[in-house]
Amino acid sequence: MGDKLSKYNGIGRICIWFFILFAVGFIFGYGMSNRVSEKEEPSHEPWEEPDYFSNIVQEDCLICKTRKLYSNENNLGILFLNEGTVNHVGINKYDEFGKMIEKEDTYNQISMAPAYGDNMGIRITTNRDRGYAEIDIDLGDNAVFDIDMIREYCCEDCIEKMLDEYFHVQPYDILVLNYCTGDLQLISSNLISFTMGDYYVSCEPRTNKGEDEIAEVDLLIFFCPNRYDDV
Repeated sequence: MGDKLSKYNGIGRICIWFFILFAVGFIFGYGMSNRVSEKEEPSHEPWEEPDYFSNIVQEDCLICKTRKLYSNENNLGILFLNEGTVNHVGINKYDEFGKMIEKEDTYNQISMAPAYGDNMGIRITTNRDRGYAEIDIDLGDNAVFDIDMIREYCCEDCIEKMLDEYFHVQPYDILVLNYCTGDLQLISSNLISFTMGDYYVSCEPRTNKGEDEIAEVDLLIFFCPNRYDDV
């Protein structure tokens, strides 16, 4: 009887030690895989959000004037804030009376503004029939959010609104404006996608390393209103 007990106790000890070694190995391996994945993720310095102060009144504000100009359109605008320029994305077409044209439009509309020097370039390809637009933006040498330059174009309320969400990294000076709702969205290097009103926007920032290559941001914009009326 004693020999049997001793035999079972020996087997039990072996099982316990095997379990302990398995658990330690699992934990060690899991920790290593986590560290590798964390090392592969890009590290960014935390961005300190600036204050909202601006002397620009709403009548002279780039964002307020743009929205007023296109107030009857359910479209978007891409604003380069440091330059104070607006690029219209006309997925929906309107007649001279401000009524949306709903007949088939099989031609793609392409508009371009090439990059030069510090200025950014943009290519907008709009497919009105399918309800989407492709935006290719070439970042210039001065594409980061510069509050001193933006204060020359934007009022305090719009600056506060565009900085309403927390940014882990310094955003670009690229702002998407929804004319219909007034929603604002700054583009940053870690932004993947967002929605605003009837639009879904997919983002793909790319920083190229080659000498002759330009860092760029690609946006794919879909017009996707509610499919069913509210009951």
